[in-house]
Formats: sequence, C-alpha cells, structure tokens
Amino acid sequence: MKSKLYSIIMIILAATIVACEEYLDQENPNRVTQDSFWSNLDETDRTVTSVYNAMLNHYVTAGQWENHRSDLTSPLNNRNGNAVNANNELWYSHTYNASTRQISNRWQAWYTVIQRANQAISGLENLPDEVKELNTVEWNSQMGQAVFFRGLMHFYLHSNFNNGRIIIRDNNILGEEFNSSLSSSEEVLAFFRNDFKRAYDLLPFEYAEAGKSVGRVRKGAAALLLAKSYLYENQYDSAITVLEDLIDRKAEFGFDLLTGDDRLYVYGTTGEHNVESILEITYELEGEELLRFHEAASHNRWARFHSPGANRNNNSISFPFGGGSGEVTMSAWLAYAYKNEEVDAVTYGNRIVSLRAQAMAALPMDTFPGYYGQPIVANAASFNTRTVGYFRKYSNWDVLENELDNVRGENWYSDKNVVLYRFADAYLMLAECYAQTGDAQKALDLINVIRSRWELVLRGTDVSGTGGTYDGEAYTPEMVMDTIMYHERPLEIGLDGVFERVNDLRRWGVAGERYQALSEEDWWVEDLQTAYPTITAFPDLTGCVIMKGTAPVDATKNVVEKEFQDAALKFASEPYGYFPIPETELETNTSL
Repeated sequence: MKSKLYSIIMIILAATIVACEEYLDQENPNRVTQDSFWSNLDETDRTVTSVYNAMLNHYVTAGQWENHRSDLTSPLNNRNGNAVNANNELWYSHTYNASTRQISNRWQAWYTVIQRANQAISGLENLPDEVKELNTVEWNSQMGQAVFFRGLMHFYLHSNFNNGRIIIRDNNILGEEFNSSLSSSEEVLAFFRNDFKRAYDLLPFEYAEAGKSVGRVRKGAAALLLAKSYLYENQYDSAITVLEDLIDRKAEFGFDLLTGDDRLYVYGTTGEHNVESILEITYELEGEELLRFHEAASHNRWARFHSPGANRNNNSISFPFGGGSGEVTMSAWLAYAYKNEEVDAVTYGNRIVSLRAQAMAALPMDTFPGYYGQPIVANAASFNTRTVGYFRKYSNWDVLENELDNVRGENWYSDKNVVLYRFADAYLMLAECYAQTGDAQKALDLINVIRSRWELVLRGTDVSGTGGTYDGEAYTPEMVMDTIMYHERPLEIGLDGVFERVNDLRRWGVAGERYQALSEEDWWVEDLQTAYPTITAFPDLTGCVIMKGTAPVDATKNVVEKEFQDAALKFASEPYGYFPIPETELETNTSL
C-alpha cells in the first residue's frame, strides 16, 4: 500500500509542470522574496513534501551504476568476454572522472534536495510566532524532516566527493551566494552531524495522524544516520550509545526485524514500508504521465536493469517472465556465498538454499518463495551468458510475471519502492562497534540475532546456554570483523544505503586487497540438472550454477571470466573511492 504522501507529491508536481515556463524565465528561480514567504503550516508542509519529491530523482541513489562500482555485481556479458554496455563498463572498470555525466547529475540531485530542504527550513523559521506556538508538534516534525534530509545529503556528499571537502549550503541561495567555496571535511562533518542531532530531537517516534508515518522520516532514521556518522569516523563509543538505545527501545521507535513469512518479502513489493524499513523512497505509477527519463517523475527505472531478460538460454521459445534487461547481476563470489550459506538443519529442513538467499537473491536452484509467478526461479529467469544470480531488490518479482505488465506497459516504468536503510543495519553497525573495541562475544550475539531469524548456523559457541546450532569457532575480534566485512554486511544489506558498499571497503582500508583477492579467484559454472540431479522439476539450463576453483577439463567451456581486474588495478595505484568535484560545478562556481 502506497502512502498518501504520493498524492501530495503529485499535486506539487502538477503545479511545477504548469509553472515550468515561468520558472525558467526567472533570473534566479531559487531566490526567496517577500512574496514567497510562507504564512501557515499547510504551506510549509507542501514544501517539506517537495523534499521527498526531490528524493525520487534516480541520481539520488544511482543504483544501476553505483552497484557496479562495488564488489557485489557484475555487468551482463562480463562473464563471457562479450562487450559490456558502455554505461555499465564505465563504473565496473572505474574509468569515470570529473566530466562523467552521472557524477555531475548526482552532485546536482543531492544539492537539489538540500535546496528544497533549506526552503522548508526558511519558511518554518519565518512563520509568525503565533503560528508556531499554535501547533508546536507539527512545526517540530516539519523542521525535523527538513533538517534530516539536508543533513543526509551533506552526509552523502561528504562520504563520496573530494575526500569530504564539499560546499556547505545552509540557507536559500540568494544571488552571489551560489558561488560558495569548499569547506573542510571537519566542517562538513560537524554541520551534518548537527542536523542529524537536531532532527533526532524534533522528529516523532510515530506521527499522530493516521497513516502519516508511512513514507515519512521518523526519529529512528535520525538515530541510525547519527550513529553511522560516528561509525564512519571510528568514534565507536558514541555510535554504541546511539545504537544500543535504538535497539533497546525498538518498540518505541517502531522498528524490528521481520520474522515468519514476512521476512521473505523484506525486498518484496508486497512488503513495502514494513516494520524493518527505516527509510524508504516511495514511488508510484498510478496517474503517472511523465516520460521514462523525467527525473521529477514518480516512477523509477531500476526494475528494468535488475530483472532478468526475456529469452531462455537453451531454446528459441519466447520466455514470458522477468522482462528486464538483466544488466545488473550478482558477482560470482556473492552468488557462491548465498548458495553455500550453512543452514540450521534442525529447524530449516532440507531446502536447497538458505532463507536469506531466498529473500535477497534469485538463484537458479531456488524453489521458494517464487519468482515472477513461477515456483522455481529457473523457470522464470534467463541464466544465459553464465549469469549466476539476480537481486530481488529493485524488481517486482512478487507481484508481476513480467516487468512489462505495469499500467504503462513498458519495463522502463516501475513503482517498486527503494529501501535505503533497514533495522538489520543497526544490529550490524553495533556488532562492528563491539568488534572494533575488542568485545567479540557481544558482536557475535548481535550477528546471531540476524542469522537466527534466517535459520542459519550461528557463529561461535552457545555461551549463554540458550540452545541452537553453532559453528564452534573461537572468534577473535579480528575474525568477527572479517565476517562482518566479507559476509554479514554484503549478504544482509549489500545494496542498501547510497554507495555504501564502496564507502565501507574504503573506510575499512581493505578496498585494494579486496579487489585484488577477488580478481585472482577462479570460477566456473555447472549445468543445473548436473549440479542437482535429484531435483526432477529443474529445467535443463546450462552453465548457471556457480562453482569455485579450477574447472574440470571437460567443463572448460563453462569457465567464468575473472572479475574485478580493472578495479584491482585502480585501487592498487590510488586511493580510489571518492568522486572529484564535477566539471560542471568548477565551470559555474567562481569561488572554486
């Protein structure tokens, strides 16, 4: 069910389109004049809603391209030596630079959100005192939302551009104020952290108005991002204080881990705005008329790129399921890790892959909970060109048989929401803090909360006597960090956040060695029926089950191209991971 927030967004969007020509004729469309001051909280709320509207821009998250910059994905055709789509290759090979269009668009998209947030903040600050005093709760919630998103965008800019030296925009741009100089990384950090603190103080745990909490940012989101700002700077004690409170008071904050059947739809369209989702971008197709590449539209294009293509690899029959372009597929190591997660045989039974793999991934040997209307993933997805896995996130796998089956009839249009942060992240962040401060057992306890809900073998030993199946390892803090970095975070929340996986590898100081190690791995693929001869329901798909090591002599045709070759070279020669200031900003901002 979509939030009524969308209806407000569409009203604002319609007004924006009608006024487009007048807007473009203005000398400075962002300039605030006496005539544009807000007079009541209904008007400021519409401005706050326009901030959410700005979050719909694809370049706010840039999922298709940014995922290829990480160690989680591989572009279509990469594994068989064929040419990769140029846009995907740019990111997979890390050959982008200051003139790359997508980098400029990201910079602009984030600052657009900031500008709208500043407009809302200015409007709220300049309301008559009697209006503020009449409804303090509403004024606080609107101000909390505005400062949260302003802080969030500065956080993204700080984490991804120019080693954190970016422009702080803390008010409406007036005339020459647009030409602002760069601030130091420390100044930017202090600025957005203060916004997160203020948002935490102002935002409610839940909104009093029925349904308003769906799609609106709440106190828990501010807590998570404040803790993340501490974690990114290795300020573990401060992060622990915030995260322990968030988890201990999860009922009051209104968040929890999904369990039961709901856990399988953590990235399902039917599971949107669930109790585990802390921050989620709401999209909608109903009433949408803007074209596919319009960045103010209420739809997104991500399902096209993350969904499997429509042709089966072993015959010429028209294959009606999936309906995407399949340009974002799983890297070999990630598909292998999902395939081989060790389940608790006592509780889980004899299913082929883990519950976590079923919720997060679409692997050819998966038989539950279904995929594009088919009970077996291999019957719904094309695993050609040695494709070994797809992501369920971003696709409408649980409500459509084909991405063409939406109201627009094209796979360029999707109303699948984008989950930015989940409550599971709080557990893994706190586990990292404990591991980094030397408490391996506390870290394992949190990791095992997550693994338990997926019915996986738990890590360590049963020191508390609560029972369960454990791996029996004597984990040191360093071993715990390894499992967080290379297994738990990527398999649990790998595609969440904004550019988070690359930022994680960089802040841990392991990016170079990580890409180098992956570039040296040998992989091959086995035929589905050969790998699982007892499963008679499986179709005869060739070369889709990922295997590690040197391929048998008679299977050399199924050798997978080595991955991350360019990334290994890039990160070996320079501390890659930050974007440069875009050329478009350098050309127009006279203060740079």
